[in-house]
Amino acid sequence: MNTFSGWSDEEFDRRMATLDEVLCRHLGPQPDPNAENAEALMMALWLPAGGSGAMNQRQEREHLAEVQKCARALTKAWKILHSDIRARMEIHSYSMHKIEDESGRGLYSENPLSLTIVGVLDLIIDAMSQVGNEVIDAAPSLGRRDFVSVGIVERLRTIWAERKGTPAPKSMTEAGPFADLVIDVFDALGLEGNPRAAVDSWREFRVKNQIV
Repeated sequence: MNTFSGWSDEEFDRRMATLDEVLCRHLGPQPDPNAENAEALMMALWLPAGGSGAMNQRQEREHLAEVQKCARALTKAWKILHSDIRARMEIHSYSMHKIEDESGRGLYSENPLSLTIVGVLDLIIDAMSQVGNEVIDAAPSLGRRDFVSVGIVERLRTIWAERKGTPAPKSMTEAGPFADLVIDVFDALGLEGNPRAAVDSWREFRVKNQIV
């Protein structure tokens, strides 16, 4: 199982091969053997707005508030535990430096993974929420746009410019080389939605946030 996508390894490899074939068919052979264009498109599935840092501010404030709420609930639940249970769990946590699940998701630290932090996690998250809000305030606004689609279009434009040596069109006509490329890449990635609308959304996003 691929950790990022949730696809099986076979499905991930199949989609990667399809992306390579689509890019080669539309843009010709990849001139730089070290360039990983298919990988870049895959990463755009998980990097909002192509890694530009853009976000839906209202949504992210809601997410941050939910994190604070959960931290308070966890701290409260932790304090309800009998003190002997907490103490024994904390003592055992001092010997832990690594923890992970079957998918490989986890954490390694040279310092003990102490559970003592749970008792003040609400205070830590509340204090750090100011930093989170500063990031939200400073980020370009994505509004209601589809993060994934905008990111894919951004990456495709970069790939087009690198392999064609000319900027990609900023809009999609009913038919055309860039339109065909976007449509085929969306299909290869299994993305739903209208590719033309995605390009329009990308353009509006750049204009609204004054991104050249």
